[in-house]
Amino acid sequence: MKTVSFRYINRDDVLSLRIDLEDVLSVTEKTLDEHGRRAFEMPPKPGIHPRPGAFIHAMPAFLSDLRISGLKWVSGFPENRKQGFPTIAGLLILNDPETGMPLCVMDATWLTAVRTAAVSGVAVRHLSGGQPRILGIVGAGAQGRHHAEMIRHVCASIEQIVFYDISHDTAVQFKRDMEDACGSTIRLAPDPETVFKSSDIVVTATGRQNRPMVGGEWLRKGGLYLGLESFRYWQESGLLSADKFVTDDWNQAQTFLKISKHIRTPPRLYGELSEIVMGTKPGREGLDEKIVCIFCGMAIFDIALGDLIYRVASAKGVGSELPMMHLD
Repeated sequence: MKTVSFRYINRDDVLSLRIDLEDVLSVTEKTLDEHGRRAFEMPPKPGIHPRPGAFIHAMPAFLSDLRISGLKWVSGFPENRKQGFPTIAGLLILNDPETGMPLCVMDATWLTAVRTAAVSGVAVRHLSGGQPRILGIVGAGAQGRHHAEMIRHVCASIEQIVFYDISHDTAVQFKRDMEDACGSTIRLAPDPETVFKSSDIVVTATGRQNRPMVGGEWLRKGGLYLGLESFRYWQESGLLSADKFVTDDWNQAQTFLKISKHIRTPPRLYGELSEIVMGTKPGREGLDEKIVCIFCGMAIFDIALGDLIYRVASAKGVGSELPMMHLD
């Protein structure tokens, strides 16, 4: 009798693996290489909206050269924090690309946060100018934390992190945790504009906003700006004031631009991040350039990092092997 089984890896299992950040960055760059060569399949992510302001998205993808296939089923429920649940949660399923049989089901909470930060980390490596000293973070939740750690890892010249969050409790916790984790001076700013005007690199990792905030007057010469909210936090003037506009996937970005109600003139695309990583387009060409990156999130990053987690977990015997069916 033949048994079809899969490995189940829960959140504690994932965290116990202590995946090295350099390994995450390496996988991210390999994935960007596949993206640049168009060696992938990634349909637009469909979603459902069980309550106002919330979503559950399906994110399938296939990397043809790396032979990785799977799907992330991820939810975003902003009101969860009131009940003590994560705002972002999900599962990742990996499938054998030869048979379609499931190989693994894993918690995708850590994976989602870290793969997003890794994409920004790669962008910082290729697009930051000189020796940036001050990192700005707007939004001190999970993404803000992971970005602070990742960018501090990538960019050793960072001496100070300036941040802002609308929640006092979140701000206090962020300052305490990041002082221990990053070894940098952590300073709370009175408002988001101050973060922008005092930082060399700025990450916006905000939740849903009543109105876009980032205008062109906030951007400094030589700054690198990374937006994670699919344009929601950025005014049209902020996008159009950039010397170079970069995104992860232009097709996906155009979809978000079309449904945006506040951007009538879209930014002119300089290039996708994969083109810059592959060297087909130069990154930063001048220390005064203002570069804006808006990353919408791609499922190919999820399955690539999921594959790394699966391989490490399997080698260490972490997780539970669960039977799915018995075949005669």
